Amino acid sequence: MEKPPAVLPIKLEPSNLRPIAYRILSKKHGLNIKSDALKTLSEHIGHKFGIEWRSAKSQLFLEDVAKLWKEQERGLFLSSEGLEEILREIQTLEIKALKSITDQGQVSANSLIQKDIVKALDLGIAIETSTNVPSTRSSSISVSKSLDWREYFKVINAFNQQIFEYDHIRKQYTLAKNQESKISFSSVDSNISLFPQRYHIVKDRIMRNEDFQANNFNPLSSITINEKHTITLVKNLLGRDNQHFLLFGMLVLVDGEWYLQDSSDKIRLDFSDVEPASGSYYTDGNLVLCEGVYLLGEFACSNIYHPDPEKRSETLEANNNLDFLGIHQNSRIDRELHNKLNVLEKELNHKILILGNNCFLDDIKVLDGLKKLFQGVSEEHELPIAIVFNGSFSSSPKHSAEYKTLFDNLASLLEDYPLIVNNVHLIFIPGMNDLWQTSVWPKQNIPRLFGSRLNRLIKNITWASNPTRLVYLSQELVFMRDDIGSRFKRNNINFKSEDNATKISNELNNNIDKIEALPPRISEARKLVKTILDQGHLSPFTKRLKPIIWKLDHIFCLSPLPHVLVLADSSTASFEVTYKGCKCLNPGNLIQRRRLNFIEYNFSTRKSEIKESYF
Repeated sequence: MEKPPAVLPIKLEPSNLRPIAYRILSKKHGLNIKSDALKTLSEHIGHKFGIEWRSAKSQLFLEDVAKLWKEQERGLFLSSEGLEEILREIQTLEIKALKSITDQGQVSANSLIQKDIVKALDLGIAIETSTNVPSTRSSSISVSKSLDWREYFKVINAFNQQIFEYDHIRKQYTLAKNQESKISFSSVDSNISLFPQRYHIVKDRIMRNEDFQANNFNPLSSITINEKHTITLVKNLLGRDNQHFLLFGMLVLVDGEWYLQDSSDKIRLDFSDVEPASGSYYTDGNLVLCEGVYLLGEFACSNIYHPDPEKRSETLEANNNLDFLGIHQNSRIDRELHNKLNVLEKELNHKILILGNNCFLDDIKVLDGLKKLFQGVSEEHELPIAIVFNGSFSSSPKHSAEYKTLFDNLASLLEDYPLIVNNVHLIFIPGMNDLWQTSVWPKQNIPRLFGSRLNRLIKNITWASNPTRLVYLSQELVFMRDDIGSRFKRNNINFKSEDNATKISNELNNNIDKIEALPPRISEARKLVKTILDQGHLSPFTKRLKPIIWKLDHIFCLSPLPHVLVLADSSTASFEVTYKGCKCLNPGNLIQRRRLNFIEYNFSTRKSEIKESYF
């Protein structure tokens, strides 16, 4: 290998580095760099990269600086003193990595820093990589032998999930100091912080969208952001009549009048001429963007729409790959381990069965359908690793003794299928008719006492909460049994405007959109999924519509989006919809006449199939 060319240091002016630093440090990572820190950074990059200070390598270096700064929680402002410490740490890491390369004579294929150390320091060390990098096949074999998938298969109860608090000043999550009080009902402080937490999480997500990022860092730039993409606080509207604004806040119904409430104040909304974006529900408690004109203490809304969600990878990157579920040993997601888990997923080809809603064990049809299903599963070449049962498990509330008998009958049925009993993990998610359930969310798991016979029979069984989360290797699945579709329909705002209705009707007649031409069940499913994921919350309602335990609001938060969201909704037809990389599934009702409905999800291919079993 030839010796790499030497790097000739240059004197880099801070004004030249400013646009790149803004794009990476401020726009992408939400950090602000002080003038003295920018000068320090310019000197270092000019010396380290020379005339290649604009190259991809120097930009990767800035990425490393930003990530290390955020990982050490040094705050939002990069100071010269703190930056010098970060640069020394990076230099120390490079020297250690270089020594490791010299000792071992090999380079890790996953390390960008190690690849560039030799050239950056101009040491001219020849490294042979072709004989030391294992093939994909041998790597896969080593992964399957070194990792046990069972250690990364977990059902996380809502009451056991880690509690994180969002600091909107520092724009980062912190682990709550008090983790023990989450089982008890919440304090007044939890109630007070509930709305601000939701508001700031979604608002900061909006501000990461390129359409809302003002290009005000570079004074030489002539590009200015469109005014309609600048969010204005309600308190700043005073005295600015007849001007156009974009507001963001929560829809609130007070004495029959609609208001928009943000972190500063609330204002009455005039919906007489509004044109809502199609394909979404609008209910009390939704966080929305409103365009319109401020006039005489009211806001005449012309457009209203939900904020766009962001992909899971983007949210994780913005939060420095924080491990929200506590699966990894430290608080961050280990990328190397994550890649190994991805490889293992493809090797194992595991699948899970998600049964339809309302598994009424007091209905003879349900028992007949389950018998046919268990028989078919037992005859398959590869068993599913888990079967999810969605409640309610009783068609009506019952006495405790009678309720226990229902699960005893299920145990009697399963005794004839030893392959399922010994090899399949059974998960039970409660519904409204199950014992110990109240109108407050989340729902407690069914007490193990009622399934004592099942507990003795089944090798692996989980009585889950509602909602609950399941982690399989690198994937996250969220399950919620709730008729949320009917709640949206009942409380959806009826925007009454004859002029708008006529205009929309004419547009549809003249130019029918392909989405509108879809069957109603598909359009309804997309509308439901879009509203929930846009809100980033499993319960985007006020406490009046859906009361929740204040302390546990975080477990309803869909930030980042899961890989799979199972909305077990009996008021909506079965569907499979993918939005922003999140696969949303609804198995529908379990029994329809003599047909049992369920969904089969393959972890390896990440594909699902809605299936039917006739009996």
